[in-house]
Amino acid sequence: IMQSFQAESLGDDYGSRLTATLVPPTSGQYTFFLSSDDYGQLWLGTDDSPQSKRLIAHVDGYTAFDEWIGTEGQQSEPISLEAGKAYFIQALHKQGGGQNHLRVAWQGPGLERAVIAGEHLRLPTITPELQAKIDALQQADAKRQELLQQAESYWRAVSYTHLRAHETVPELVCRPLL
Repeated sequence: IMQSFQAESLGDDYGSRLTATLVPPTSGQYTFFLSSDDYGQLWLGTDDSPQSKRLIAHVDGYTAFDEWIGTEGQQSEPISLEAGKAYFIQALHKQGGGQNHLRVAWQGPGLERAVIAGEHLRLPTITPELQAKIDALQQADAKRQELLQQAESYWRAVSYTHLRAHETVPELVCRPLL
């Protein structure tokens, strides 16, 4: 899914959400670090369920790129994780203007501090509730597309101009396309 747990720049005035399942390679204590410009939050679950998530780190403003300990709150307390167990992880980011980035690093048994590599990330579990929301959005989008096509096939607006001795008369004609 991702090469690493970070977001690419999308310009100014946007928000992003990175959601995955984290699978640690070794059991032990892990510390997480958040680097973001602008605001960011890092959430971690006690299992792979989004309902188990809790805020473990945040940036209220911005940090420099790869600045991991510059502001209060951007580093988690040590958290005990089990090897091979799946954990819900989510990073939220709100970009205003100027420079921007979102990067999540960790440090743990046998791991120096580094951005979480894709080999430790999996697609999140799709719950029945989430699948129902996805299905509803897809159905709504399909209906919107159908209505747009119907509108385009039934009505067409044609504007043309009659020229008579230096006079322009605009007309709007709407008629069904049969």
